[in-house]
Amino acid sequence: MRKTQTPLQLWLAQQGLNEELFAALPLLHVQAWQAAHELVAHHRNLLNPEQVQLLRTYIEVIHNRRLRQGITNTQCYAVLNLSKKIYRQLFKKHRRHIARNQTHTGTATHATTV
Repeated sequence: MRKTQTPLQLWLAQQGLNEELFAALPLLHVQAWQAAHELVAHHRNLLNPEQVQLLRTYIEVIHNRRLRQGITNTQCYAVLNLSKKIYRQLFKKHRRHIARNQTHTGTATHATTV
């Protein structure tokens, strides 16, 4: 018989996490794990092969109980800094896209008086 998952368990699974690890890991490690999962799952096209390998290795180490103990804050910050870099690229790309669409459609951002 299959056990029904709680909303928390479903959300954690969507983030690439599980309840046991979420409770056992320091917050910094969880944040890095979530960032690594997001980048590999949704933004792999923006990563070079070395960056993909870094993220995959981090995820594998997190899942290995013995190796997990050796994760340092420096490694977590490397993953989080990479995440910040990729999200900055996405934001700039989105901002250019919005500006280009406003220019082509002739919409102005200034308020007009009637």
